[in-house]
Amino acid sequence: MITPAALLRELLDLDLVRRGERGAVALSGGGDSLCLLHLLAQLRDELGLELVAVHVDHGLRPESAEQARQVQAMARTLGVVAHVRQARLSGAPGNLQERAREERSRLLGELATDLSVDWVALGHTASDQAELVLMRAVRGAGVAGLGGMAWTTRMAPGTRLIRPLLGVTREAVGAYLARHGLQPVQDPSNETDRYFRNRVRRGVLPLLRRENPRVVETLCRLAQSCREEDGALEWAAAGILESARCADGLAVGPLRELPAGMLHRVLRAAHREATGSLRRLERGHLEELGRLLGSDGGTKGLDLPAARVERRYKRLVWLVEPAGPATFAPVVVDAPGRVVLGDGRALLVRICPTSDHRLALSAERAPFPLTVRPAAAGDRVAIGGGGSRKVSRVLMDAKVPLAERGRIPVVVSQEEVVLVVGLRRGHGRGPGPGEMALVVELEGGKRAAPGGI
Repeated sequence: MITPAALLRELLDLDLVRRGERGAVALSGGGDSLCLLHLLAQLRDELGLELVAVHVDHGLRPESAEQARQVQAMARTLGVVAHVRQARLSGAPGNLQERAREERSRLLGELATDLSVDWVALGHTASDQAELVLMRAVRGAGVAGLGGMAWTTRMAPGTRLIRPLLGVTREAVGAYLARHGLQPVQDPSNETDRYFRNRVRRGVLPLLRRENPRVVETLCRLAQSCREEDGALEWAAAGILESARCADGLAVGPLRELPAGMLHRVLRAAHREATGSLRRLERGHLEELGRLLGSDGGTKGLDLPAARVERRYKRLVWLVEPAGPATFAPVVVDAPGRVVLGDGRALLVRICPTSDHRLALSAERAPFPLTVRPAAAGDRVAIGGGGSRKVSRVLMDAKVPLAERGRIPVVVSQEEVVLVVGLRRGHGRGPGPGEMALVVELEGGKRAAPGGI
């Protein structure tokens, strides 16, 4: 049973919350976050806490604005002020749920800074942890991925993210809400099997529970073991990485002696250090790096997400080419016309029956709304044969100076880059016989190429 006293012990034993701090609860209005806010509100006096709530309105459903008002009313009944921020979801790469998560994290960080809080509390439960571990196992995650969510992580300088309910199940939360007569906001997206997490929650976990009634607890214990082992291996990898450093990279010799598992960890750490991110770095990349490491003599290279790695005889060197700063914000284009960019330039978007423009798009296969934005790290454009090419490589091949690459517009349709303006059209996006042509070009006929931007 969840009680304020039990939560207090958890908070203090795990050092999640310290007396006299100012904290925020991420309040979606769902049962888990409502339960957490209700519990923490009862502990304010005992811990000397200042407490606020924060809510992100993603605007994905017609009723989201009304639900934001309901959330503020919930908080008021507990003597807590709820701050609401409106998400802005662009047509950037990645699926909608991923973009929503990233935008929520960004806004929570922004709110944490604006409100000067020591921590932001999330309502994730043991049930959420179990679902996440299963989802990652199905996708082939390693030890780090199977570690799931930690009780606390660093959010920003001076601010941490905490998950006080990670030791209780969703059923226990439901019982708490019923006992206290609390009515959460209902999210209809939780009732559909469209999303992978829902299918795990509604189908896979009940099946596993027949084999092991304590499967949620078992999966959480697995996650804890994986986090502990991952921490130990990361500590060892950091020491090896430090000992392998040389003038401008890593010495090949010491790395060749490592077993594959440790080698991959060291290479991941080196890539994160060089680029600041492990985004889109997959096991296949690490295996290719391992083969590059074992190759003989000379200079050979490999393109990875956000960097190129070269084996220069006895050294492994990461080459990171920073793009110039973006000079305009993303713009949504709903119809043909003149599109003004934030840096003083403009695009002309027109539809015509036929076009001899070499980069004309099919109006049917690049439908409105379109998003025009600066080229970003990780962007790819289709090249045929089921393959794709990095937009950064397209810019490099066109000899666009590094300082100018942040000015290059790309056109995104249905979450896919279909055009690098003036340079390359996505394979299969050109107009076919009888199709209307969509032409997007910089005003004045300038091309996005050296000297013409």
